[in-house]
Amino acid sequence: MPEAEYFTFTLPRDPWRKKPGPSPFKMTREEAQHRYPGAVAIESTREVRQIGDGEPFQGGQPYGQ
Repeated sequence: MPEAEYFTFTLPRDPWRKKPGPSPFKMTREEAQHRYPGAVAIESTREVRQIGDGEPFQGGQPYGQ
């Protein structure tokens, strides 16, 4: 399974925030740059997650079968 790195980011100032602060959720670097240009990753919050291989979840099967 492929892996992706997620971080908490320091978000830049905006009209609602007087000073930079941490993001409320973890994101990939690409997602952060798209949503919050100028965001900086907090390296100590690095989290590696396994991401799906593109196969949709097949519900309806009982657990364990």
